[in-house]
Amino acid sequence: MESAMKLELRDIGMRFDNRPVLKDVSICFEEGTVHGLVGHNGSGKSTLIKIAAGYYVPDSGAMMLNDVSVPLGSPAVCYQNGLRFVHQDLGLVRQFSALENFGLAAGYDRTWRRTVNWPAQRKRLASALAMLETELPFDRPVSEFTAVERTLLAIARAIAPGVDGGTAKFLMLDEPTTALEGPETAQLFKVIRTLASQGVGILYVSHQLDDVLHMTRVVTVLRDGKITGTLESAGATHEQLVSAMLGVEAGHVLAGPAVRDPRGNHIIAVGSAPAMEVKGLAAHRIRNVSFSIAKGECVGAVGLSGSGREQLVYALAGAIPATVEEIRVNGVELHGLDPRACLEHRIALVPGNRLAGSILNEFTIMENLTLGSLDTLTGFGDIVNASEERRRTEKWIERFGILPADPNYRCVHLSGGNKQKVILAKWLAIDPVLMLVDEPTAGVDVGAASSILGTLRSLADDGRSLLITTSELSDVLPIADRILVFNRGSLVSIVNNGDPAWSETGILNAMSRAPDSADDSTRILELHVGSKEKR
Repeated sequence: MESAMKLELRDIGMRFDNRPVLKDVSICFEEGTVHGLVGHNGSGKSTLIKIAAGYYVPDSGAMMLNDVSVPLGSPAVCYQNGLRFVHQDLGLVRQFSALENFGLAAGYDRTWRRTVNWPAQRKRLASALAMLETELPFDRPVSEFTAVERTLLAIARAIAPGVDGGTAKFLMLDEPTTALEGPETAQLFKVIRTLASQGVGILYVSHQLDDVLHMTRVVTVLRDGKITGTLESAGATHEQLVSAMLGVEAGHVLAGPAVRDPRGNHIIAVGSAPAMEVKGLAAHRIRNVSFSIAKGECVGAVGLSGSGREQLVYALAGAIPATVEEIRVNGVELHGLDPRACLEHRIALVPGNRLAGSILNEFTIMENLTLGSLDTLTGFGDIVNASEERRRTEKWIERFGILPADPNYRCVHLSGGNKQKVILAKWLAIDPVLMLVDEPTAGVDVGAASSILGTLRSLADDGRSLLITTSELSDVLPIADRILVFNRGSLVSIVNNGDPAWSETGILNAMSRAPDSADDSTRILELHVGSKEKR
């Protein structure tokens, strides 16, 4: 009987800015097997995948396909050998259509005149999407896609046969469910199982440990650039993975010392103007939404994909086109939505997308972290006080546990979770009174997520106001005072901490409820006025 095809990475070593990120890592994947790879942010997972993809050339080590060496550092050679990848940043060109993006990796069919055979391209894309049991608009720019649609397009592109007929032998998925929600995640899992049954080897990388245990046959754990073990998924537990990832007892991390039940002694400021009042907000997916946020209040906003929840904080910050009948910040009416007004009123937007508009990859941690508050670091002649800049950076690095703890380390080499911490610290450095936060724990490991959520809760306890939009109910249920529930562009429900509906089941039920009318959100606001006292 023919032995199973194997892909091996042997003794891989890699350094960035003279710091080791991978140390003699060896791992083996087999055809037809879903193999999990987990580790905390900065453990080296994404670097290992980019080495396998030919994006990085390691300092040492080799890659073998059935004991035959595959040259490292050549994406084309990797593709020819049947290796396929879906990276965290997806690698899509936002100005291109789905059909144009599809050909960037899967290749373009040509006519006898050497022009692109678009009918053949459409047929190939339709076939790939059929494998995912989904449909996408072929000719719309990817910039207009939702996060879910972009993820599905990237996966369809990866699994599609190339124009030369080459097929995927190994598919590596780096955090594929970060932007997906329940039904979409289940759909992806079905596709993964189908591909594995057809003999494709799958490497599944995710911070969702329960998903990893559910989907994989074996799980390899990385910690600080080293493999700490490979476990059979059937016999492993969530707690075992956490302990192997972080080197501490799982209970200590999962408890999240800074995350607590806000129904304790937290008192929302009353008798003064709300931090923000919004009436009649409208954007591409949002219609006639009205609500307010009290001073010292942490408000969550949830909803299924396409509900409008994804656009809320960006519309309020003027980052996307939006209109509003009236908006007040600390009692002062703003005339329109724009980023300059947000800065003047100390409103910070912390985007969920770490790559676009959030961080300058080629800048150092210090340069990124102080970018929004340089005016407080300059003196005579507009010269930056370098010693004070470094002191502040070191303070935030220590507070958030950013790794490596080097102010001059370039952000291009940071893990996703550490980038998220730098972005959050950058906006905290402007001393905001209101923070608009989107997907605070996207792509973040369990330890970093606990730290970030605890920090956000402590900001509300210190008197700041927060609006957090997220696809993860576990992000807001432990720390929020209220939750705004969106459905089909409308605000359909406001749930207070302590209400009978304050549970995952209750919130999910509200998320699936259709709006009663176009004025539903206004009616909810009227019912809610005057109810903000104690939580």
